Amino acid sequence: MAFEDAVFLYDDTPNRANTSMYVDLFPETDRPTADLIEWITTRTDRLAVLKKVAVEPYGRIGQPHWARAPKFDVHDHVHAHEADSWSALRAKLLEVRAQPFAENRPPWEFHVIRGIDGVEGQPGRCFAVVTKFHHSFGDPSFFAPVWDALYAADLPP
Repeated sequence: MAFEDAVFLYDDTPNRANTSMYVDLFPETDRPTADLIEWITTRTDRLAVLKKVAVEPYGRIGQPHWARAPKFDVHDHVHAHEADSWSALRAKLLEVRAQPFAENRPPWEFHVIRGIDGVEGQPGRCFAVVTKFHHSFGDPSFFAPVWDALYAADLPP
């Protein structure tokens, strides 16, 4: 990947502070969206690090800490959308970022956005896989092994 492959979309709205999003674009596939969602959920459900939620200590004595989320369901974290153009994708990204995280779930999500046409340098339609996470949960170096597991041909252990 070269620097010119990176596109930044700035959204400095105070109520959406501390949320990061990364977008990976792929050539469109004839596989159904359900297959793509299944690919993501099968892999991310195996990663214990994604099953943690911030917990306030009893009586608020001490600092919040990370603990395993009760009743974790990976399907609560993976969503599908449509966007028919590059500008529609950018609008969808702002919409996705505007949605707050559920306080009782780990603060991360994946979004599959299908049907994107008109991406410069791409000969046809594309689809995007968007990673959205709160900065307290991790940074890009935290998510690097998650992305490795997500895009690997083999399931993570």
